[in-house]
Amino acid sequence: MTPTTMSFVVDEAMIPLDRALGMVRRRNLRIGSLTLGPGQVKGTTRVVVEVAATPADVEGLARQLRKLVGVRDAVVDAADAPPGRQLALARLRPAGERGAALLAAVARAGATLLEAGPEGCVVQVIGTVPEVRRGLTLLEPFGILDTAWSGPVALAAPAPRANGAVPTSTEDDWS
Repeated sequence: MTPTTMSFVVDEAMIPLDRALGMVRRRNLRIGSLTLGPGQVKGTTRVVVEVAATPADVEGLARQLRKLVGVRDAVVDAADAPPGRQLALARLRPAGERGAALLAAVARAGATLLEAGPEGCVVQVIGTVPEVRRGLTLLEPFGILDTAWSGPVALAAPAPRANGAVPTSTEDDWS
């Protein structure tokens, strides 16, 4: 099963959020990651969940979530939607004499060196889950001391208009 990303917007009150997360848990879907963040409307929370399940299972969860009081919307990303991104920070051992090799590995990993000092280096890797894993694997020889990963960050595709056209970024009538 391929990972599918879905998101839902829920009122910030703890009861609707607890009920929605409980529903995700009770479905026994394999959760790859779960991210909570502020919703677009004040007083709401946006939850992005990456699950490994069949499309029918994920759509069933979205239908159930839409019926809950306090859930404003639940959207399953289309198969052709651009993949979400994740961010990983890694603290590495001090580079010392291997500074040039570290910079080459950072470039191969598609990462960014954020900080370098006598106590260690901090590197940022951004991409899809496989890209982030590949980047961290390339950095392992330099001694990863600690890592922190974000959950998925994804935008839902814009809804098509009545005539079937999808709005472009140059149009100023998005709402």
